Amino acid sequence: MKYTRLLLALCFFTACEEEVGESPSLVGSWEQFEKKISNDWQPLAKGSFWKIEFREDGTHSNSQGNFITTYECTRTYLVSGNRLTIANNCGRGEQKMNMHFSIDDSILTWVHEFSDKGERFKRK
Repeated sequence: MKYTRLLLALCFFTACEEEVGESPSLVGSWEQFEKKISNDWQPLAKGSFWKIEFREDGTHSNSQGNFITTYECTRTYLVSGNRLTIANNCGRGEQKMNMHFSIDDSILTWVHEFSDKGERFKRK
């Protein structure tokens, strides 16, 4: 009988636990609006752009450049906790970027590993 009461009490308390919300998804389309140089966030220069789409299958495509040159890039990405690794091929050979990221109020912010540079994107 003691064990039955204990078991019922445990079931009651575990049923009352709050659900832990999932972190917002990286999947979707994003457009850069700021960049971080040193410790300051600055608006993206007029005529410059970076649009990126993350897909559920671990691939991405992005378009980046300015009014003179545009690069179309594709490849893969990997998320591990708050670490994001993006492999790009923009026609100039493969490049890999490692960042730490967060998503808050539809704003994706990442800062490059071992650097004080970063980017901010709005969900499109």
